[in-house]
Amino acid sequence: MPRVSEPLRAAPRTDGKSAAEPRRSRTRAQVPVRRPGLWRRLRSHSRPVVLLVAVSLAAGSGALAWSTGWAEARSRQAMDGLIGSTIALGFRVEEVLVTGWRQTERGALEAALSVARGDPILTFDPEAARVRLLEIPWIAQARVERRLPDAIHVDLVERQPLALWQRDRMLHLIAGDGTVLTTDRLERWPMLPLVVGSDAPVHARELLAQLDAVPGIAARVAASVRVGDRRWELHLDNGVRVHLPEAGVRRALRRFAALEQQDRLIDRDIVAIDLRLDDRMVIRATSNAIERRRLPEEDT
Repeated sequence: MPRVSEPLRAAPRTDGKSAAEPRRSRTRAQVPVRRPGLWRRLRSHSRPVVLLVAVSLAAGSGALAWSTGWAEARSRQAMDGLIGSTIALGFRVEEVLVTGWRQTERGALEAALSVARGDPILTFDPEAARVRLLEIPWIAQARVERRLPDAIHVDLVERQPLALWQRDRMLHLIAGDGTVLTTDRLERWPMLPLVVGSDAPVHARELLAQLDAVPGIAARVAASVRVGDRRWELHLDNGVRVHLPEAGVRRALRRFAALEQQDRLIDRDIVAIDLRLDDRMVIRATSNAIERRRLPEEDT
């Protein structure tokens, strides 16, 4: 706002002479200047002050309206109207395409996506759906996309079954990372190896990879039992037990496989084979084999 100034005025005469007499020159310092009064100074700044008060009152009124729910309700109504308009324009879910889906139950998949045909596609949250999908044991990776105007695409990578895990006399299907996939309809995987022990799922993949290197031994293993949360014990299909070391399992298995190929050790009258020592193999025979060795041979 421009500054307002008053015009200069001469001071009244005090020497008794008429004001009509000729004026003598005066210096600028002799002419008093009247300063703007208080009201005029206030008036010159009144507009910004009033504007500030008005804004403050408006803000306070808005906060009060929001706290009472009026503004929030109006905002929600406006948003609902906007979403309704997008539906009318065709931005609604018409199809959900899922790839990589093999074992995941349909009900679990639908619950995680939480979307139905006709829903407004702009309110669908792909990231939230992806997080819910990853909570399903079968699903290792997921990608969810909105493809406007009317489609949702889901790409899944499912975990692969590795073994059957026995715990508390109950079987569980587990994946390579130890995730329990399911306990239902396990007859669908009759050829999977069996592992036993509280921490067996965590270590099963490593053991089974080492057994794959000696297929002749792996084919005879009925169950792999975790002992003391530190080592494995193999239970063969004829009841023989093979004690594996805590470290150097692959080396011990290869040594055992070489001996088995040469001497057919597994099918002899033995109870257990101990591979925990690097420089020797301890074999425990059955009681029948021991008794036969004690009997003297008959004369012929």
